[in-house]
Amino acid sequence: MSQKIHETQQNIQEYFDQLEEAARALQQNFAGIQEAERILKNLVALLEKNTQAFRPYLGNTNSGKVEYTPKLETIRKDLRTLALHPDLEKLIPEVHGPILLEWLKTRREVEAIYTNRKDGTFIFSHPPAALANAKVRPWWQRAIAGEECLSEIYISAITRQPCCTIALPLRNHEKHIIGVLAIDIALSHLES
Repeated sequence: MSQKIHETQQNIQEYFDQLEEAARALQQNFAGIQEAERILKNLVALLEKNTQAFRPYLGNTNSGKVEYTPKLETIRKDLRTLALHPDLEKLIPEVHGPILLEWLKTRREVEAIYTNRKDGTFIFSHPPAALANAKVRPWWQRAIAGEECLSEIYISAITRQPCCTIALPLRNHEKHIIGVLAIDIALSHLES
């Protein structure tokens, strides 16, 4: 009988040890959750602060839409001119690269420039694109449908700062849409 009692006591002790270990794990998880909450609160504060800095570029402040300022309008006109370059009709990275990079040299507010085929794949991207296909992006969808598009403000994957995208259809000499030409603009550079 004492053997049975001893085994029962050991089993009970093992369960208490397991329960104690589980409680420690829960405490660590809870501490991790509290740390995540603190980080998220700081992120919200940072985003609110940055949003205030870019209010001049917002049309309807509830939607995050960007208005064409004179500086943005100049960039859009320059991009339209670039889209007319006859060699961009060739959907070849080695052709697009030098043309787009030359255009980019004098535009410090542009942080990225790229061209896409009709299937959304990238022809050329500087810097290299963080995604394989732009088909899911609203700016690409609007541009491939024949619209010029000025995106809402979003946080750049390149700089982690607020930016917007201007995208327009890339057409061949017969005026058929063959792709998309787009740029990302750092909003911080538009202030100066």
